[in-house]
Amino acid sequence: MLSAALALLVLASPVPQEDPYRIPFEDEVAAAATFDQATLDAKMAEILPRLVELRGWQMREPVLAGVQTVEEFMAFAAQAMAEEYGPEGMAGMMASAVMLGLLPADQDLEKMMNELLEASVGGYYDPKTSKFWIMAGFSQGPMADLIMAHELQHALDDQRYPLDPLLGATKGNSDRQFAARCVVEGSASSAMNLYMVKAMTEGWLPPGELMSGDMISSQMTAMAEAPVSFLAALVLPYIEGPAFLLRGGTILDSTMRAPALEDLDRAFTELPQSSEQILHPEKYWDPEKLDPPRAIELPDRSADLGAGWTCVDEDTLGEIGCALLAAERLPSAMELQFGAAGLRIPAAAGWGGDRYRCYRNEEGARILHARIEWDTEADAGEFAAAMQRPAVRDRMPFLVKSVHESGSVNRSDLVFADKSVAKLAGSLLGSKK
Repeated sequence: MLSAALALLVLASPVPQEDPYRIPFEDEVAAAATFDQATLDAKMAEILPRLVELRGWQMREPVLAGVQTVEEFMAFAAQAMAEEYGPEGMAGMMASAVMLGLLPADQDLEKMMNELLEASVGGYYDPKTSKFWIMAGFSQGPMADLIMAHELQHALDDQRYPLDPLLGATKGNSDRQFAARCVVEGSASSAMNLYMVKAMTEGWLPPGELMSGDMISSQMTAMAEAPVSFLAALVLPYIEGPAFLLRGGTILDSTMRAPALEDLDRAFTELPQSSEQILHPEKYWDPEKLDPPRAIELPDRSADLGAGWTCVDEDTLGEIGCALLAAERLPSAMELQFGAAGLRIPAAAGWGGDRYRCYRNEEGARILHARIEWDTEADAGEFAAAMQRPAVRDRMPFLVKSVHESGSVNRSDLVFADKSVAKLAGSLLGSKK
């Protein structure tokens, strides 16, 4: 289950590599049986009691489940995104991403999201209807079992902490939404990891997994075409989430150790508020280092820009977003499969809070203003220095003004604009250079 731009679950599979001990693909051996309602119900009857034992939480009511075609899933996904954003909201998000240099100007974000969904989905849990769905045609076997373990843990969590309102409360702040998803996906991924290890030792699963070669190929193609900023938001909650719930463990830790139940209770009921708290768990778990984000007021300046201008998007970058701006080298898709190490950079550390607004006029020209506050003068200085590096500036062709203040206020103001309105965009910061 993914919220926000995806609003659904895609189980992100590791990028495959050459392996001398490779298990043959399903299509290289025999065609495996697929699911109908009876086989799905039987498999759930196996997996749910094991999850209850692993987590220690009792199932409060039966979990609904069904079989769905990929076409039905894509229709559901389209409806969910339309309800979440609508055409204008999606267009505003795309405008912001292009201005910030996070999305190529010629890339269709909605089309890319749909392709990635269609290539990757095996099953998902819908918290609005409290129902788990497996895709018709998806083969029975170890991969299906692991997807079910992940999704059914969502269902068990939903009975304890209603997920739909929990995620809905983060709407309008992508950074806070990312942090919430790290808890939700972290819980389910932790359960799946522990299930996988025990399944190997107890003989529930063979010591290898069969997966369709066509599915791997389509996933790799879709991931290769997706921008790193999008992949980071998609993949990292599955990797960083379990580590956060262990108060800062490693990927290996999450396969061997379960989060403390009291930590899960706290994380779900007092959600982390930023990607900073996910990247630096001590800023959430340690009372002496607690560092919630500051609320940044950024007034709507449409009227100052003149007739025909409207604000089409407003959001928060967070530490991860600032790292995507300031990193001299962005991590690859494969590197993201191993966590956010490439985004824990000094130039984005010390983030205190931010907000941006994107404007568009009747001719389609765009202006974006971002304001970031930092914890210390040194933090502001590191970000300012990073923004001057050629590799960073090359990724941001629309950046027209960058103003950094330090002292009583440690703040960065960035203005991005189409060339035709670059001079007008500068007026957002007055005469400052």
